[in-house]
This record gives sequence, C-alpha cells and structure tokens, in this order.
Amino acid sequence: YPKRYGVKAMQDLSSGFGNFASPQDPFMSGKLAMTFQGVWLAQYISQYAPKMEYGAAPFPVMRAGDPPVTYVDTDMLVIPRGSPHAQEAFEFIDFVSRQSSTEKLNLGQQKNSPLRDVSAAFFAKHKHPYIHVFQDLASSPRGVGQPKMSVWWEYRREIENVFQRVWLMQATPAQALGDAKGRIQKTWDQTRARQSMPATPGLSIVPFILILIFVGIIVALAWRQRRGETSVRGNLSLRKGLLFFSPWGVGLLAFLAYPVMASLVYSFCDYSVLTPPKWVGMQNFVDLVTDEVFWVALKNTLLYVVLALPLGLAFSFFAALMLDAGTRGSGIYRTLMFLPSLTPVVASAMTWLWIFNSQFGIMNHMLDKMTFGLIGPIPWLADPNTALPSLVLMSFWSVGQVVVILLASMQDVPTSLYEAADIDGAGWWRKVWHITVPLTSPVIFFNAIIGIIGGLQLFTQPFLMTEGGPARSTLTYTMRLYQNAFVFLRMGYASAMAWILFLVILGLTALAIRVSRNRVHYT
Repeated sequence: YPKRYGVKAMQDLSSGFGNFASPQDPFMSGKLAMTFQGVWLAQYISQYAPKMEYGAAPFPVMRAGDPPVTYVDTDMLVIPRGSPHAQEAFEFIDFVSRQSSTEKLNLGQQKNSPLRDVSAAFFAKHKHPYIHVFQDLASSPRGVGQPKMSVWWEYRREIENVFQRVWLMQATPAQALGDAKGRIQKTWDQTRARQSMPATPGLSIVPFILILIFVGIIVALAWRQRRGETSVRGNLSLRKGLLFFSPWGVGLLAFLAYPVMASLVYSFCDYSVLTPPKWVGMQNFVDLVTDEVFWVALKNTLLYVVLALPLGLAFSFFAALMLDAGTRGSGIYRTLMFLPSLTPVVASAMTWLWIFNSQFGIMNHMLDKMTFGLIGPIPWLADPNTALPSLVLMSFWSVGQVVVILLASMQDVPTSLYEAADIDGAGWWRKVWHITVPLTSPVIFFNAIIGIIGGLQLFTQPFLMTEGGPARSTLTYTMRLYQNAFVFLRMGYASAMAWILFLVILGLTALAIRVSRNRVHYT
C-alpha cells in the first residue's frame, strides 16, 4: 500500500484507525476488507457493527491439502505454592475443566472451547456463525503456541516495530527483521544464561537491613543533637511528637523507604518478581549502555523536555501577562485558562486523540479553513516527524496551574517600579524584561525545575495515545521502564533504569541551579 499510494496516504489511512474494541476499528468501519484477528472479534462485531456481514477462514497453506496453520494462545490455571486453600483451588480447577463447565463458560464469552471433545449442543447454542472454523483451527496439529516467557513479549514489541518501520518505508523487511533479530537474540541469550544461575540467598532481606541502617543513623544524629537535654518537659514533648509522627513514619518506611531500598538492591540483580533475585553486579547497567532502545527512549524524552519546557514556560508567562493587564473579563479568562489543568490526564488524552485525527479531527479542520486549503491533512500521531511535536503541543493544554502561579507572582511586583519606568520613558517590552522577569524569576525557576522533573517522567499521554509509536518515535524513558518492569518482567533491569533516571533528574536539576545563580533574583 505505501509503495503504491505513498507513505502519506498510509499515514492518513492509519491515523483514523481506532482500537479493535471500538467503532473506529478499520475492519468494522469498512476501511479494511480483511483483518487477522481471533474468535474474540465476533463479540465486538455484535456490539459495534451488528449489521455487518463477514466471513472467517484459516490462513492460506503452502500446499493444497495441508492442515491449516494457526496461532494458539493459551491460558493456565495454577495453584500458587503456599496457597492456604490448595485443596479448594484444585477442586475448582477440576470443576471448570469439565466439558459441561468449559462449554458453558465459553458460550458466555463467545469463544471456542479449549477441549478437543465438544458437544453438538455447544455449536447449536453458540452465537458465533463461524465457531466451527475456530474450533477446527484450535485442534489443528499445526497450531503454533505462544511460549510462556518474558522474552516473548519483547519479541512481540519488536515485531510491531518491524511492521511500522516497513510501512513507513524506513527500512526494507529484511533490514527491519535483521535489526529486530539481533536485539531479540541478545535478550534471549541473556535470559538463557541467567536461567542457569542459582538464586542468591539473603537478598530479600537486604532492603530491610538498609532501612534499619538509615533509621539508626537518623536516631544517632537526633540523640547527638539532644545530648545533655534531660528536662522532664523536653522528654515529654519528644514522646508526644514521636507519637504523632509514628503513623506517618510507618507509612514513610513501608511505602517510600522500602521501595527505594528494594529498587537499589534489585538494580544489581536479575529479578522477575516470580523468581528469587540473582546477583549480577553491574551487568544491568552495562546492558543498558549497549541497549539501542534505551538510548532511543532517552533521546525522545530529552527532546520532549527541550521542546515542551521552554515553549510551555514562554506561553504561560505571556498568558499571565495578558491576564495581569486587568482587561475586562480577566477573571473569566483566568478560569478558562485554569480549567483544562483540572481535566484527568486519561480524559485529556482521549480528547486529543480525536483532535489529532487526520481525517475528521478539529485540528486539521481548523488548519484547512485558516489556510484556505493550502495545508492538507496532517497525520499528527501517525507520522514519526510530527508525533512527538504533537505531544508537545498537547502539553500546552495543562499549563493553567503555571499561569495562575506566575500571575500571582506578577501581582506582587510593586506598581511603583512600573510608574518609575513610565517616567523614564520605558516601553512595554523594556518594563517586562527589566522589571517583571527579574522579580518573577524565582517563580519561573521553580516551574522550570518542576517542568524538568515532570517532563522526564512523561508516561500517560504517549502510553494511551501512541503506545510509543510510530516506529518508537514517541517511546519515552518511563514507558520503556514500565515495559521492562511489568511487560517483560525484568524488574532488576527496570530498577537500574529508575536509578539512572534519578541521576539524570539530579544532574539536570543541579545544572539548572548552577545556571540560575546570576539569573534568579530573590531580593
């Protein structure tokens, strides 16, 4: 399709696609004549396109007469080791695995039965018109099952990226597959090598030991400071203070100190949550340095901060200036400016998905009207060149809090300074540059620091809107960290990423403080 009609046409087409569980699914909306899906699609067709006529067939085979090939996904019912109700759990598994129970369950879910023996009543009652096809495919001797291992999910992500690179014509199929194969092979080799490593005993208690050391240091410092103070009233005051502090202190230790110490320990381990940790030393950090996707995610995140932070601060500053001018209705404008920042992030992301839609989004409609048709539809989120700038543009939606803070700071500037500048003949810009900016510089600096920290932790918007695509152009650092921790189950690797992010934030914050020494005026 991209070779025949061009990448732009492919981007325009795909930018209007929605999730397969939505009315915007390209197959259910009539934009695609064929799709590779499973038995579950029938449930969404009956929900979103009940009048659609469709058919189902297995994949083509190489030679006539060969049994059909299919991909078979599997789920397992397990009893965790140490379960207090193992006998009851086994009885439930035994019950739900019987033919009558399994058929009743899958009739309700409109799925095929995982059992080879299926009753005629199952097919008679089933709402899926092609359930026979899926049942035969599930029983096919050439069914390919999904391996139950964490590297499989990384393989899936790589294949998705391969498809995106190919249809964007960034690489040939052979080149894209070759790059993906190299990364997956490296991950697979690491996984196999670490599977044979024995678990390191005692690592699980190390975070608690570090917490005890931390608490001991604080207690020692406090005791040293209070040494010599033996008044009864002082001791009573100390006990009362500790009593009121204890609920918060317990929460601090349990929900902050322990996760921090645990992530520090696990950053030096191979740890998947499901198995005991194995000490690997600095290997996680070495692997990160040689991980291409890690550098792509870091580059995207830094680029977002470089673009969104100064542009957002500049926009917020000038918006606050306009509101500070005391024009008629400024209170209403102030409220309208602040309201979008109260919108939940998920709701905002869903709204902007529609705004950025290249076929019927309001953004392209406005550009078309304003330029009299000179600018055609822009595939905002489907083009690697515009996907990240689109997220930057979306960030202006939530600057209301910054605007309100800057406005409060501007209203604290003495009016006598502006009056003196007027007497000296200073214009609007010189008053802003030489009075407003210096006297509001502490607030600007504060928002810059908060913006750096928030920008480096960008996650929700790209996660919901682009899933890091197209071709990893919006894959951010925290998205990659999330994938490693909760999708690939590489918790040790993710912990190492978290500590590198901490060092990056610390370094950039220190740099900002150093640069601001002669530029931020507190008096």
